[in-house]
Amino acid sequence: MCWGWMCSALAQKLPPIQYEDRTNEITIKTVAIYPAPNNIQDPARTTYSPVVNVESTNPLIVEFDDLKARYRTLRYRI
Repeated sequence: MCWGWMCSALAQKLPPIQYEDRTNEITIKTVAIYPAPNNIQDPARTTYSPVVNVESTNPLIVEFDDLKARYRTLRYRI
């Protein structure tokens, strides 16, 4: 009984998994993730499904609008 109490007291409460598209920056809008197309000027490129084979050498392209209008370094995680 004491072991169960100690395990539950030491366990970390994990945040719920979020399944919706979201950004943590209110100035980041219109996020698009897609596989690198053969022709980067292809207007349909952002409609390609962002699914690639794990062993693929084809990278995913990430594009978004930053409404702050100044240069800054950003990090993202997929």
